[in-house]
Amino acid sequence: MKKHRAAQRIHGVISTFLQRYYPPTQTHMLISVMEVDLAPDGTNAKVFLSFLPIGVDDRKAEPAVQRIFQLIVDEKDEIKRQIVIQLGKAIRRIPELSFKRDQSARKASRVTQILNSEFSARES
Repeated sequence: MKKHRAAQRIHGVISTFLQRYYPPTQTHMLISVMEVDLAPDGTNAKVFLSFLPIGVDDRKAEPAVQRIFQLIVDEKDEIKRQIVIQLGKAIRRIPELSFKRDQSARKASRVTQILNSEFSARES
């Protein structure tokens, strides 16, 4: 299987896992897999996760984001097991997973907040 296709399939398995075990109704945040960067030899995959708090200021939510991120990192073996179950014969190697936080969604949200407050201030 081509690297890009394998990364897409791994992305799908991890996304499904996160939706099932970390739903927004329980975590009060949207957790998204932004990218899976699979090494050329397929032995390692960097998984970039985005956390977008729902109804809470980003700074106040940071401790909860860190706690949930660590829970996900701690479940790395279970996530890898799900990849084996769902993709075992479809991909040549099951990669070692490393999780990273992707800040792009948070930064975009912050820019939107700033723009909205500027727009509101100008209307007043």
